[in-house]
Amino acid sequence: MPATEWYVYLGHALPKEAAENAEKGWRKILTLPWLLFVTVLTAIASTGVAYIATNVEESSTEADPVKVAVETNPAKVGAFSDMRQGMVIPLVKEVHDSPGEGCGNFHDWARAKHGVDADATRMQITVQGRAAGETLISKMRVIIVQRLAPIKGLTVECPSAGSVSLRLLAVDLDQRNPQLEYAGKRPFGFTIAAGETETFIVTALASKAHYLWRIEMDVVAGETKSVIQVDDNGKPFETTPGTKGLWSWNYENAWALRNGLERVVSGKSVTTKSTP
Repeated sequence: MPATEWYVYLGHALPKEAAENAEKGWRKILTLPWLLFVTVLTAIASTGVAYIATNVEESSTEADPVKVAVETNPAKVGAFSDMRQGMVIPLVKEVHDSPGEGCGNFHDWARAKHGVDADATRMQITVQGRAAGETLISKMRVIIVQRLAPIKGLTVECPSAGSVSLRLLAVDLDQRNPQLEYAGKRPFGFTIAAGETETFIVTALASKAHYLWRIEMDVVAGETKSVIQVDDNGKPFETTPGTKGLWSWNYENAWALRNGLERVVSGKSVTTKSTP
């Protein structure tokens, strides 16, 4: 049996095939339809919340029958903008800088430190019809690329600013065969015409392992059946359990620690003091 070639990807050793797949980005595969999930735009509109995100990554190609964009920063998605954001920063015990006021830049700040979503990944997927006639979005499924040991490091969070119970599409990555659960009142499956848009709100949970994963979406345009890969700008999505060490941002200028201390960030200096 030939020896397995290993590559380092996102700080982890992966077999050659897994590493190459993780780097491929969006691609179309002609195949029989599988399972896709989507959230009807009219159903979203009925909640009274606008879910149009900004600065999304467009990953589909001109040859695909649909145009797909993904927003991975939950602060930029109306459904998640007031929810807690948690990230694990690998191999550190403390941080010395500020993510900025509020939670708008928190996710990007942590990602710049190689942070991974803690406990849950929340995203918005927008699909727009591109082909002539109607395109059927028939099914969607989660593909686990790798199951790894939970990341060791520091969990940082920007706490929730309110109560939000919306979860239109959800998956428990800890399950042996993770399945997307659609919360709609009718069976999954939607059609869009050229220029029409469907928006999908997705939550993926993890408490046992560090998961590298992606989504595959089945679409049918005319007699052509295609599978569209949904990922994080060419890389798998990543979700890992939170760690015991937790620092919580106060939205303005300080980190609250579990031991009752507070780290105040002022310019390039950090001051530790007891909380009231």
